[in-house]
Parts: sequence; C-alpha cells; structure tokens
Amino acid sequence: MQVPEFSTMFYIFRNINVDLMVRYVQKEGKGPMEVKVGNDSKWICMCGLSQHQPFCDGAHKKTLNEEDGKVYKYNPDGTRTEIQI
Repeated sequence: MQVPEFSTMFYIFRNINVDLMVRYVQKEGKGPMEVKVGNDSKWICMCGLSQHQPFCDGAHKKTLNEEDGKVYKYNPDGTRTEIQI
C-alpha cells in the first residue's frame, strides 16, 4: 500500500467532523510542591496552570484571589471565568 503525501492526507482528513472531548480537572493547589533531589529542590506544579508541566513556572499566582467554593476555567488569554458544574 502506498502512503499518500502529507498534503493529500490533510485534504482527506480536513473535511471529517471530529467530536472533541472536554475534560475538566479540578485542582485545588495554589502553590508548588517542593521535591528534593539530592541537594537540589525541584518545584512541581500543583495548580495545573504551568506551561512547563510538571514543573512550576509561577502561574499559580493567578489563583491567589480565587474564592473558596467557586470553580474557575482559565482561558488561553490568561483570564478566568467562573463555571457552574
């Protein structure tokens, strides 16, 4: 069987409707977890917002003024929206 070139494959697949699954993962951490590796400290993201998973990049600072009992969705532009689940 001959494999089509990428451009042909893209044309074949671009017209297929795909149902996307959305997964909401609840994270309650508002700061990183320190893990000692020998004498070094590694900081593991516990908020789920780091762009450098599993390591912390400071993104948890966005969560500091979240209200208890509310659930938020963080948007790609850095804003957040309260959601009802």
